[in-house]
Order: sequence, then structure tokens, then C-alpha cells
Amino acid sequence: MRTFLPLAFWYWLYNQLFFFLGALGFFVIHFLVAFIGFGGMDTLASAILTTLYAFILYKLFGRFLWRNRLQQYNFSNNTLIYASLLPLILGSVVLTASFAIADGKIYNTMTAMPMLAAINLSLSYLPLAKSVWTMLILGSIFNLFTLTCFWRYCRKYLQQEIPWLKLLIPLAICLVICTIVIYGITITYLPDDKVGG
Repeated sequence: MRTFLPLAFWYWLYNQLFFFLGALGFFVIHFLVAFIGFGGMDTLASAILTTLYAFILYKLFGRFLWRNRLQQYNFSNNTLIYASLLPLILGSVVLTASFAIADGKIYNTMTAMPMLAAINLSLSYLPLAKSVWTMLILGSIFNLFTLTCFWRYCRKYLQQEIPWLKLLIPLAICLVICTIVIYGITITYLPDDKVGG
């Protein structure tokens, strides 16, 4: 617990900052590409610049946040796994629970967005996703990216390789359960004229 709490905090902060800076950079890049114009190659230019920006963020977080911090403690594999999975699992559970409490209504679910933003920013832009399940999947994809980066940091700075199965199995179980609950709630609260077609 003595090492878990500091690591969980720093991983949460890293996950939040990575998403915030990543989303900000994504919109700035797309704005600049649209403004400058690349003669029909806007999509390719955006993809190249976004990939380059993500690589720069990966390098910066590794150098200034994780290099010294990971070497400071002797973390076990389980500590690294649980701390890195906590934001996504907790965020997924809160998102699903909020949807259930709101009786399957998207508008009412949005009242939980400030709390979700505090837990996991990548799960809190429901107005853009327009669907709780879409939000869950998009947030999971982003978190898999930050998990992959963290896995590489651990391998590079700790010479410690986290088993991917130990990372993915609890995550998959959580996502399957949340998906079943979301689907069940959606079906339960469908208008009568939409049930069965």
C-alpha cells in the first residue's frame, strides 16, 4: 500500500494529462491543417502530425515523469498492474452505474460527467460520443494506448516486463460486464414501439 498509492496517483495524473494534452494537440493540428490546406492530402498530413505529436508526448512523459519515479521504488508486477488499470476500471464502472441510475437516459447520465472527468478524463465527453457504449469503447482505446506507453516505460526504466495477459484479462472482464449492463439497460428502457423492431 505504501508504494501503491503514490504510483496510483502518478499514473492517474499521467493518464489525465496525456488525454488532455493529446486532445488539445489533436484539435490544434486539425485546425492548422484545415487552415493551411495540403491540396487533398489533409487526412494524411493530420495523421502524420498527430502520430509525431503522440510520440513527442510519449518521450516527454517518459523523461520527465516516469524515469526517476519508477526507479525510486521497487514496484512489484501486481502493483504496476493494479495502479495502471485503476483509472479505466473505476471510470468504466462509474460510467455504467451512472447510466443505470439515469434509467438509460443519455441526458441524465451527463450529470455524472464532472465526477467521471475527475476519475478518467477520457470517459467524460459523452455529448460528443452520443452513446454510453461508444464512450466506453473510445475511452478504452485511449487507455490501452497509455497502458502500452506505461508498459514500455516499465520495460525501459525498470527492466521489468508486465505480462500483457495480467493486464488484459481483468480489463476484458470489466468491459464485458459493463457492456452487458449497458445493453440490458438500453433494451429495458427502449420505447415499446421499438422493442422487437
